[in-house]
Order: sequence, then C-alpha cells, then structure tokens
Amino acid sequence: MPIFLAGCVTGCGALLVLAGAGKVYRGVRQQAGSTAVWRALRIPKRLARRSELTAGGVECAAGALVCARVYPVAGGIALAVLGAWFCALLGYLRASRIPGDCGCLGWRRTAEAAAKTVTGRAMIRAALLCAAGIAAALRPGAGAGVYGHASC
Repeated sequence: MPIFLAGCVTGCGALLVLAGAGKVYRGVRQQAGSTAVWRALRIPKRLARRSELTAGGVECAAGALVCARVYPVAGGIALAVLGAWFCALLGYLRASRIPGDCGCLGWRRTAEAAAKTVTGRAMIRAALLCAAGIAAALRPGAGAGVYGHASC
C-alpha cells in the first residue's frame, strides 16, 4: 500500500506540472485557455492571460514540490488544497451549466468539448488530487525506501 500511495501522489504531482505547463504555454502564446473557469470567476478578457500564467505557475510549483518530496507534508497540503479548489470550482461550473472546459489538459480541446459543460472525468481527476494530497499530508513517509529515499 505505501508504494501505491507514493506512486499515486507522485503521479498527481506530475499531472499538476503537466497541466500547469500547458496553462503557462497557452498564456505565453495568448491562446484561449480555461474559458469556463474565467467566465465563472468573472475575470475580464484583459486579465485572462495574466490569470492563466498565474494559475499555471502555481500548479507547476505545487507539482514540483510534490514530486521533489523534499517537504512531503507541505507538498501534500498544496496538493490537497488545489484538489479541493478544483473540486469546488468544477462542481460550480457543472451545477451552473457554464459551457466550456476546465482547461487542465488543453491539448484535447475540441469545438464539441467547448460547447459542453465540465465532464465527470475532470471532477474525478480533481477529487483524486485532493485525496492523494490528504493521504500525502497524513503519511509523509509513505513510499520511502530503506534509506529514506522515495522507492518509485
């Protein structure tokens, strides 16, 4: 179980790094990003680029903190907080039926997906981030090998 937990936490950290890098890339290239999120938060178009860069930077930093495993409790807390924030935000988007996607994995964006609301898959992904973060914060040594190094 501890190795599975370490792999899950590391995988969630890698997902944060990947999603954050995508947001930063879209922000730098001035491409449309998390349209539904910015609509729900009522962020004006002139600030959407800065918001995309900021959100991407925070996700990358949190993911790097989780994957580095230098401060496992801090990484777990960051993962849990971001996961809870994503759960609340995606739940609001889905309940309000705001069209557009969450923008977490932007390369899969299609016109059909942009017309629909947030999918259940995105909500499950956010819940997994939150659960892995809570587990990492409560069991910071999970997955450590004999010499204290991560076994995965």
